[in-house]
Amino acid sequence: DGIEKPRARRNEGGFTIGGPIVKDKTFFFGGYQRTTATTGFVPTASSQTTLPVALGLISGPRTADNIVAAFSSLNPCVRNAALVPISGFCLTAGQISPVSLALLNITNPITGGFLIPAPRAGLISPFRDQAQSTTNTLLFGGNPLVRQRNVFPAEFEQDQFTVKLDHRFSEKNILNGAFFYANFPGFDPFNAPNSQASPAGLVRDDRNRTLAISDVHIFSPRFINEVRFGFFTLNNTRKLRDDFAAITSESVGIPNPALFFDNITATQRLGQFIGRNNLANFSFGGPNDSFNRRKQETYSIADNMTYIRDSHTFKFGGEFKKFKFDTNLPEEQATEFEKFDNFTQFLAGRATEADTQFGITDKSFRFRDLSGYITDDWKVNRKLTLNLGVRYEFFGTPAEANGRFGNFDPALITNTENPLSGFIVPANAQTTGFTALDSALAVTARADNNSTINPDYNNFAPRFGFAYSPLDNNKMVVRGGYGVFFDRPSSAFINTVFSNYPFLREIEVTAPTRLIQLNTAFSQQNPLQGLNQFLPNRIQLLSTSATGLTAGTLTYVIRDNTGVTRDANGANNAVDFVTGQPTLGNIAETFEFRAVDRNLRTPYIQQWNIGMQYELSNNMLIEARYVGTKGTKLLQASALNTVFNLNNPSAPDYIFRRFNEAYNAAFQGILARNPGANPATILRGPLRAASTERERGRGIAFGFPNTVTGVPVDFNLSDPAGNIIGFEARGALLGFNIPEAVLLRSNGTSIYHSLQLNLQQRLTRGLQFNASYTLSRSKDTSSADPGSTSGGGKPDVPNTGFILQNNSQDPRSNYALSDFDRTHRFSLSFVYDIPTFGSNSRLLKGWQVSGFAQIQSGTPFTIFSAEPEIGNVSQLTDLRL
Repeated sequence: DGIEKPRARRNEGGFTIGGPIVKDKTFFFGGYQRTTATTGFVPTASSQTTLPVALGLISGPRTADNIVAAFSSLNPCVRNAALVPISGFCLTAGQISPVSLALLNITNPITGGFLIPAPRAGLISPFRDQAQSTTNTLLFGGNPLVRQRNVFPAEFEQDQFTVKLDHRFSEKNILNGAFFYANFPGFDPFNAPNSQASPAGLVRDDRNRTLAISDVHIFSPRFINEVRFGFFTLNNTRKLRDDFAAITSESVGIPNPALFFDNITATQRLGQFIGRNNLANFSFGGPNDSFNRRKQETYSIADNMTYIRDSHTFKFGGEFKKFKFDTNLPEEQATEFEKFDNFTQFLAGRATEADTQFGITDKSFRFRDLSGYITDDWKVNRKLTLNLGVRYEFFGTPAEANGRFGNFDPALITNTENPLSGFIVPANAQTTGFTALDSALAVTARADNNSTINPDYNNFAPRFGFAYSPLDNNKMVVRGGYGVFFDRPSSAFINTVFSNYPFLREIEVTAPTRLIQLNTAFSQQNPLQGLNQFLPNRIQLLSTSATGLTAGTLTYVIRDNTGVTRDANGANNAVDFVTGQPTLGNIAETFEFRAVDRNLRTPYIQQWNIGMQYELSNNMLIEARYVGTKGTKLLQASALNTVFNLNNPSAPDYIFRRFNEAYNAAFQGILARNPGANPATILRGPLRAASTERERGRGIAFGFPNTVTGVPVDFNLSDPAGNIIGFEARGALLGFNIPEAVLLRSNGTSIYHSLQLNLQQRLTRGLQFNASYTLSRSKDTSSADPGSTSGGGKPDVPNTGFILQNNSQDPRSNYALSDFDRTHRFSLSFVYDIPTFGSNSRLLKGWQVSGFAQIQSGTPFTIFSAEPEIGNVSQLTDLRL
């Protein structure tokens, strides 16, 4: 049922060896294991994809004529907004894009078939791709689709060995050493298992080396010292199989200006193509994570001492760690085309969005940790023991070897319409030799350290515990304790800042809408232009009236500051009513950014518990405990840019001024070029005189009746036709993406309370059991780890482990039951020896019954629905809860 039938083959082998080298002095142990496997029963060995039925009806070679004939047989043309079908296929052979034709004829070297294969015969077609309500016939869809699962075996192998060596210098001095080695290469056919039409062939190479050495010296029965040294390295690389990577974007006629920055295979490769809506499970090409490199090295040295004096046992020591983390994550440095609504759009060589990246992706991070502690186990008397201690942790903030990462400080903003002043770079930031990057670097503020983050030196963690036996028969023990525990956040730093401006900038082309030609998508993107020149963004008023002497339909768009006068297809930008000339600047791609609070604090938790154990009989024990945990300064990310609902009375007046200024500039420009015109007939006439910007523009620049909701004045509307002002234009900081510009902060909280009961019986009369019940409640502001790069499946955020899902400007409003909260949990396990009732029969002896049961409450369920970015109130009628 796929490209190749699933099969599995696994081979394992190995050996162990050990023994003394020097009698009573030196001992060794070693083991080796090798595993090889080929299997179709792992997630990366299969994909579920969506394909047009017509690809299976093409007779003969995939020529333009044959393709049109196949698609025409299944898809009558749809010509207008009423979606009235007529005979014939909208797209003629002459309109098939040469790029699309080349893509359709690429052979996948992994399978020997087409890179975009035909679906298997006999599959049922339950749905069609989306038909666009537009007069542009190149976008009409309605092509029958099928879903199928493709299978191609994955491969992996593993070599690992362990060596352990112990040497006794004397009765008082012992040296221990251990070394672990593992190589784990593999081949994953599908690294996008939810959509890939055929395998892309990701080659993995994971290498791990671990060395641990310790020396224990007994100076006296009261004083023992242990020194430990550790080394750990993990090297993970990902790349496409060489023969697949040899298929380049340029070979099918797609130039990529990012080659100017990095002319390597990772950038040259054929990029990824992705559908959406009913075509959402369709993709092909080399995915964004095709070429990754991560190398981590950790060195540590620690010293721990134990000193016993009378009833006190003191332990104290410290540890130093040094980290190196080298990473290269090209992501979208190759081309990416996405959001194909239907296959007809692809055949015509049009995309909705095109992406690449300008800049440097190679980074080398360095940071250090230092910790120390002292504890005292004090046996006060026969009934009471105390555990006292304090620990100090310093977690160094990461610095890049050449200072090549950026951050953003909202406190530095001096102008909400131009956030350029808020960007900062480390003190050691070095020039790169690339004009686009160095121009941006020259106008970016520098921090006073090499990480842009102020270190947190206040990480003192006290600990206290006790055990008390109040009864003379020692059948009851009361235990309790309290402690503070800090958590290193550095991985979250690295996952956050590695791809930031001014050293890297995603280039996203979105205009002309749904008509971006594959071969000219990046034709207006200049790799020599300073990345800072994308800012400031500005609001521009567009109208369906060519002259503006009548109102027409008014919309607002965001333009960047690049000075570009043509769109991706080479046509002139829309006329600027201010100058009467083609508008300067691209339809803006607002900045996606991962900022870190410069005063980020170290997250910590407080844990406490008190409990009682009582021996009911010699073989039965009951225990009751209260356990609590509180998280403080937990890491979580919120939207860097606030978006305002303009109907909210608290929406600041400067947001309304933004649109008033764009409207008034257009009005004045038209009036200047038409001096005899009646001002009342230009657009919607002049703005009114009022004390607030909201009132100045109401009913003129914005604020019209909403025909769907019935609201008489909807300030989010730009005209009576119901066009909605884009939410990024309503952001507090003009130029930042919503929601993909985020700020990592340490303002999260959590709390956990629980009552834990346990009853256990040791083997008595053939029965032993353990029964536990927990009543608990866990609440937090965010249950996901923002240091993780994995998402949670919610469709409209870049990383659901990274950003608050509710009001990100008010984290406390997100405080609710944890995702993992379970109010009740009961578990029981038992073993029962079945009695023989005095029989000596071998058939009756030795039988046991055992079992395990677990009953627990379900986790909370949050109803989550992606709010689509809609352009007109008429689309509100399509939204359902």
